[in-house]
Amino acid sequence: MECYEIGSVVRSARIRHGMTQEDLAFGICAVSTLSKIERGICSPKIGTFEALMERMGELPGRCILLVGEQELQRQRIQEEIALAIRLGNRMHLVQQLELYRELSGDNNRQEQQWLSLGETVLHWWSGGEAVNIEQVLQRILEMSGMPLADEESGCQAVGSYTACEILIRQLLVACRSGLREFDGDILQLRRLLEYLTAADLNLRWQKQAYISVCYQLADLSFLSGEYPGSIRYCRDALILCVQTGEFRYAPMLLSLLASGMTKRGDTKRAGEAKAFACVIDKMLAEQSCLLKFIEGIL
Repeated sequence: MECYEIGSVVRSARIRHGMTQEDLAFGICAVSTLSKIERGICSPKIGTFEALMERMGELPGRCILLVGEQELQRQRIQEEIALAIRLGNRMHLVQQLELYRELSGDNNRQEQQWLSLGETVLHWWSGGEAVNIEQVLQRILEMSGMPLADEESGCQAVGSYTACEILIRQLLVACRSGLREFDGDILQLRRLLEYLTAADLNLRWQKQAYISVCYQLADLSFLSGEYPGSIRYCRDALILCVQTGEFRYAPMLLSLLASGMTKRGDTKRAGEAKAFACVIDKMLAEQSCLLKFIEGIL
């Protein structure tokens, strides 16, 4: 379906439900983005389209039919690329980048941004210098047209972030981890967390990003000796892991939680956290084996 047809569907549904663009867009996308979608200037991601339609009480299945299976697949691969980067899974990242190249158009800036990001991370994991990687990440972020910082305040710009932009900003913090400038990095991550919280975590990628940012904050808090803060961020992320069924982040969160509990002198709960981490690790391994078995059935 063409962009203008998708936009017409969104606009008609919005008017039918008596909603303003501000009402519909809140926490999902910028009002200007919704305006472009309705006018057919751009085509929305499947996740954004689903969130808009679901807010108006429309059937999610209808969204897939309208946006198309290829766009849905592209969105899923983007989520898997982000997951592979956040969990440090090199093999999975290589596989997903290969799949994404097959779907990508030559002139699509967003797709090129994802591919450039994935290739840069692979180079980093192969021993690339953090300083050089940081410069490349900044250039990739600039591909989206969003500024790195507010010129007047020097603070990180806050706007309608995409999944890729949030991930890049997380990686920029990781690049600077060796400098141990905890206060500045924690401030930047808190800004991302505030944005995600304000967005009401409507989209799956927002939930995954929230969990990941919480983990980074917990890790930096632990390194800076703020053990109660580290425990709190781990707890918040784990709650969302359970609510969403996104258990792949849970083992590392539980391990960090155990370290924080140990520092606080609560060895009993630290031991329980380690035990839960082992249980979930085993569960994930069994799920992986089961999936391979099912895929191998002719």
